[in-house]
Amino acid sequence: MLLPANYDIFIERGITYGPLVITVYDDLPPLPTVDAPTVTTAGTPGSAPWTYNIVARNPDTGQYSAVSLDGTIATGADTLTSSNYNVIRWERVNGAKVYDVYRMGTGTSPSTTGLLRTTSGVTLNDTGIAADGSTPPVTGGPGVVVDLTGFTAHAQARRIPDDTILQDLQPAITDPSGGVVEIPKFTDETTIDFALITNGRWSLVLENSSGDWLPPIVAGAYSVVNSVTRDSA
Repeated sequence: MLLPANYDIFIERGITYGPLVITVYDDLPPLPTVDAPTVTTAGTPGSAPWTYNIVARNPDTGQYSAVSLDGTIATGADTLTSSNYNVIRWERVNGAKVYDVYRMGTGTSPSTTGLLRTTSGVTLNDTGIAADGSTPPVTGGPGVVVDLTGFTAHAQARRIPDDTILQDLQPAITDPSGGVVEIPKFTDETTIDFALITNGRWSLVLENSSGDWLPPIVAGAYSVVNSVTRDSA
């Protein structure tokens, strides 16, 4: 199974390229943004404003969402306690396994803002939990570097659509846990008539020890982490 990624290169006859060092990562989109949570009081209402936000995450893939819109209440207790507290509720989103709950606006006590709790549920009682001072992400994040332990790089790497180059280069996985694959120095097989291309595409075929192809959701795409060096052939 061929796996696309962006990369640019200009091939000339008689030039040696490489080595190429690439990082394989799960090319998964950010998780959907959670709707603004609802906030209600439990116990005796007050006149303090409180604000909460939610971020969805999937720890297995590394995906996370952008921060939700504010969930606010204007009648919270000035001081949150086990008997006078705020109840935060939100809706689940597809792909999320846990939710980070942030308090970003406070009454009198506690006055800390940031992450309160991470929970697999869709409700949290803020009874005066101390926040950690962190800031929720403005934009969501994609998947993470793929752990290639137990896999080997198949001896094919080729330009798309010019697939006559980079044949049989014997790429090697040099850092399995970091998803790092290295293609050694190579010389062009033939003269290809194209210039440097923005958003060009490469592919790398990976297989595990039993010869099965990695499914795209596991292998994802890959990106170059260092530039190509060119030496005289």
